[in-house]
Amino acid sequence: MKSLALLISGVCLTASLGAQTPAAPSSAADIKLTNRSSFSREGIRRSPFLPIGHTKKVESVATPTFTEIRAEQFKISAILLGNPPIAIINGKDRGVGDRIPVGNEAVTVKRIEDGQVILLHRDREIVVPQGGRR
Repeated sequence: MKSLALLISGVCLTASLGAQTPAAPSSAADIKLTNRSSFSREGIRRSPFLPIGHTKKVESVATPTFTEIRAEQFKISAILLGNPPIAIINGKDRGVGDRIPVGNEAVTVKRIEDGQVILLHRDREIVVPQGGRR
């Protein structure tokens, strides 16, 4: 019963809205232009194909930050001169050729000698003595 009443009210509403639409002009002569549109590229620096107010995002190039690596950043707890030699650097065992991460960079263990470890960072040797941070 409710659905029938809803259907009838919807049909009546549609019929009443349809009666209020204005009639289309019968010919092109009946249309009066108030503002004529035009396009001029003078003074416009944006692309006409982008939305109004759109700004192009400028992507910045990330410049790499270089961390200064110093011998004080490493602690040599022990050195084992076996085959292969092993050193305990910052609490982890490292061998020749191992990479040690420091910030966003890394150093490489170049040599392990009696009493010191030589690390390599960008063609620069860093000599770290055994016995802790100084």
